[in-house]
Amino acid sequence: MVSATAPRRRCARRAILRAGLLAAGLAAEFAWAGASHPFVRRDARASLPAPVSSPAQLYALHCAGCHRFDGQGQPSYGVPPMPGVIGRFLRSAEGRAYLVQVPGVNNAGLSDAQIADLTNWVVRRFGGETLPSRWEPFVPQELPALRASRPDDLAAARRRLLEASSSDEAR
Repeated sequence: MVSATAPRRRCARRAILRAGLLAAGLAAEFAWAGASHPFVRRDARASLPAPVSSPAQLYALHCAGCHRFDGQGQPSYGVPPMPGVIGRFLRSAEGRAYLVQVPGVNNAGLSDAQIADLTNWVVRRFGGETLPSRWEPFVPQELPALRASRPDDLAAARRRLLEASSSDEAR
C-alpha cells in the first residue's frame, strides 16, 4: 500500500534533483565559457595588486621581514642591524656595491630604479651619523655593474668591509 505522502516525496526529490542538475549545468557552462560568456566579466587587472611605488612600501615588503621595521635585524640569525652601520659601507666602492648585492635585494625581483630608490631610502633612514658627508645616491644606471659579481661569503665580506671602515675612522 502506498501512502498519500509518497507522491509528494517523489515530487520533492525530483524538484531537488532538477535544481541540482540545473545548477551543475549552469556551473559547467560558466566554467567552460569563461570570459567569453556574456554574464561573466573578467578584468585581467582585477587580480593584480596595486603597484608598490614608495620605498617605504618596498622596505616593508622586501626587507622588514628579516631586518624588522626598525632596521635592527636579527643578529642571532645572521641578519645584521642597519642603524649606525649602513653608512659605513658607502666609504668604499666595494662597500657601495655590497649594499645592492645582499640576498634580499638580489632575490626581490625589483627593477634597477626600485632598487636605487629603496637603497637610497634605507641609507637615509638608517645611516645616521655613519653616512659620509658627501655620498652619492644610487642611480639605476649603475646597478647592473654593481650587481654583476657577488662575494661568495657575504657575511665575511660584510665583516671585512666594516673592519676596513673602522680602521679608516681610527686614522
